[in-house]
Amino acid sequence: MEKLPKLKFEQEPLKESLGEAPAVLAKRKPVCPTPWCPTSEEQIDPSCDPDFPKTITYKDILTAYRAISEEIPRTPLVRSKCCAKFDMEIFYKVEIFYQTGSCNERKAFYALSVLNEDEKCHGVITASLGNWALALAFYGQRLGIPVTVVLPSTTPVYVVGKCHELGAFVVSYGETLDDARRQAFVMLKKRGQVYINGYDNPNVIAASGSIGIEILEQLPETDAIIVPVGGGGLLAGISAAVKHIKPGILVYVLVNDDCISRAMLHLVEEEKLIVEGAGAASLAAFMSMPNILPELKKKTVVCVLTGGNIDTLILPRCLERAKIIEGRIVKLSVRLSLDEPWEHLKVLSMIANVGANVIQYLSEKPLLDDDFDKSYLKVLCETRDIGHACTLKRVMERLFPNKCQFYEEPYCPVPICACFPRC
Repeated sequence: MEKLPKLKFEQEPLKESLGEAPAVLAKRKPVCPTPWCPTSEEQIDPSCDPDFPKTITYKDILTAYRAISEEIPRTPLVRSKCCAKFDMEIFYKVEIFYQTGSCNERKAFYALSVLNEDEKCHGVITASLGNWALALAFYGQRLGIPVTVVLPSTTPVYVVGKCHELGAFVVSYGETLDDARRQAFVMLKKRGQVYINGYDNPNVIAASGSIGIEILEQLPETDAIIVPVGGGGLLAGISAAVKHIKPGILVYVLVNDDCISRAMLHLVEEEKLIVEGAGAASLAAFMSMPNILPELKKKTVVCVLTGGNIDTLILPRCLERAKIIEGRIVKLSVRLSLDEPWEHLKVLSMIANVGANVIQYLSEKPLLDDDFDKSYLKVLCETRDIGHACTLKRVMERLFPNKCQFYEEPYCPVPICACFPRC
């Protein structure tokens, strides 16, 4: 392997760390996760045995970075179009333009490339929800290494088909990742393969750290990096890399599902990027500012967008949910008299006069209701924001008192992560 030149920051003296992020120190509540535990010694992955932990050093990450650099081109770091909106310099580390759509390709390539010849011959096995399986199958095919993936039965059909297409031996088992992982260990004992964990594996963590090195090569003035956390390997790798290079840098993640939906919507509408929920988690914290991360105002921040694999049936639902949360979609029902059909026109006219856009409407006549002489006009409208939605609600309730019912109301403050107190 040709030796790459030293990185420009490798000879810089280490600086004293600023410690944990202020928001974390001030607001975080203790969280007690329930991790998966093996039921027998045979199910312990030797590469991540809790009794014999392995340390990942910056040297390990640098070795992985140099190997990955020869195979995978550096991914883009793109400045946001909405820096003024967030009052900071926001950049996106775009990790979605891989063959299989996620940064797992870095990890898969490196984890497979460091196997010895005997291990390559016998092949590898893993359990996954999708992205890791795709990446491992892709590089297994490319490097000529047999790959077996165990997927839960709930895995999207597209992912299963793609794994088959990439030459992997696919097993569907159980309903959760834990079920699939247990089955993988049962098969591992019989097949003599190497189990590669998609996040809790030394080589996978080292490969994840290559993203951190790239970020600081591309943007040395970075003050903070927001990293999505699933299994924690990506966060561990990036943190180990950037904290060694620049100890004063801050690394976060603390968000909830509603914020993730809003982040996905923002990326589609404003940045023209389609990113999956887990991949958009890094931007999600900004959807609740200033309640979360006020200390990042005026700073230079990088959000890592880890993947773009989202089911085309789920994407529209996520975007609609985000619009409802932001008060940009309002669903309401108005009870009207059958004797006055002109009231339907009045309702639609009032909605238009307020400046809202009627997306669809439906008139229903109850058959088993005391109000058999009434009809219900159900309307789906589009508004600009929560303020506009509140105006629409006030007008409709004033003109049609005791006749309006609003569904999925967005008229309360946007919810924030459970780790933070409400203001």
